[in-house]
Amino acid sequence: MSKSTTNVISKSVEKISLDDLSTNGDGIIDMFSKLKDEEIIRGTKPEGLEKKCLQLCQSFIGGSWLQTTETGNIIVTRITGGLTNQLYRVQLKDTVNRVLNSIYPIEPTEVAIKFYMPKHMKSYNEEDGERLNDIIILTILSQVGIGPKVYGIFSEGVIQEFVDVSFQLCL
Repeated sequence: MSKSTTNVISKSVEKISLDDLSTNGDGIIDMFSKLKDEEIIRGTKPEGLEKKCLQLCQSFIGGSWLQTTETGNIIVTRITGGLTNQLYRVQLKDTVNRVLNSIYPIEPTEVAIKFYMPKHMKSYNEEDGERLNDIIILTILSQVGIGPKVYGIFSEGVIQEFVDVSFQLCL
């Protein structure tokens, strides 16, 4: 987070006068207008996230994902919408050599990786795994073809098919 963003947040805690809302000087409108849309909507990515995503894709998908060891050959974008999870779109760049994938004949070059965070509302027995029901439901939906294909389940999350659900308004 930039220093100007921190100033805006700390300033918002204090009482704000109408002068603070002006577009000149260090007003709130001025501060937020300097932020990139990506910073406001998606937030920042944790340090080392690209490396972790690449390692997961190499372990669970293999094939072309194994052709690179550099995180510069993938694109990781945070997707918004989760209250308790972090969801990222991970894409393999076109510059990476493609090889035959014995596990996935139609190899995915972009996936969604969901990292589980602690749930806010717990409705399970404390002795059970916190995400057990989520994993069972996700796997069943994938197998019957009404949910995204699951490529891998690991202790901190899941790798699944990336489904672009961008909607365009038709007038």
